[in-house]
This record gives sequence, C-alpha cells and structure tokens, in this order.
Amino acid sequence: MQVSQMAGILSEVNYAFLVTNLAIDAIFYLLQNLSQEHVQCLAAICWSLWKHGNLKLWKNESEL
Repeated sequence: MQVSQMAGILSEVNYAFLVTNLAIDAIFYLLQNLSQEHVQCLAAICWSLWKHGNLKLWKNESEL
C-alpha cells in the first residue's frame, strides 16, 4: 500500500499531477486545496522520503 494512499490523499495527489505540468505546481496545488490535516500529512511524507533517501544514498542505511 502506498504511503499517500494510507494517508488518505492518493486521489488528490493523482489529480494534482493530472492538472499541472510540473511537480512544483502540483505541490502548490495540493497546498492550496488540501485540508490542513492533509497538508501536514503531505509535509511529513515528503520529509520522511527525503530523510530515508539521504540515509540510503549517503550512508547506505535503511531504517525500515
């Protein structure tokens, strides 16, 4: 199961990427159209993906 699906925002994320041309535009669309709770979930998901990606890239470690 995808993280965004578990957070309840998968359909909104998919729609944002359908109606925009760039990832940054999709992010701003989501920030403007999601509830505050879902924006917080999106921020936590992005941070977690960034953190775990850096751990794998720079230290070849995984917290999973």
